[in-house]
Amino acid sequence: MAEALLNEKGLKFDKHSSVHAAYGLHFAKAQVLDPKFHRWLINSFDKRLVGDYGVETSLSMDAVVTMIHQSQEFLEVAREYLQKGA
Repeated sequence: MAEALLNEKGLKFDKHSSVHAAYGLHFAKAQVLDPKFHRWLINSFDKRLVGDYGVETSLSMDAVVTMIHQSQEFLEVAREYLQKGA
């Protein structure tokens, strides 16, 4: 979703880190959308990396449910933003 929001501003990136940084600059720091979404984006990506490459890693059910709820909230806010015409 962060990439879609940036794409609406004509911004495209090849690396996750670039997407995260650009989202932080254009949406979080600029207070266009709540900065918590930037924090959630980075936290969930960090957990994904641990899940993909960590040895004997696991996430609690509570952590997974929290990330799902955060993702749903982010998606709803991003849709509203895009529907307003960015």
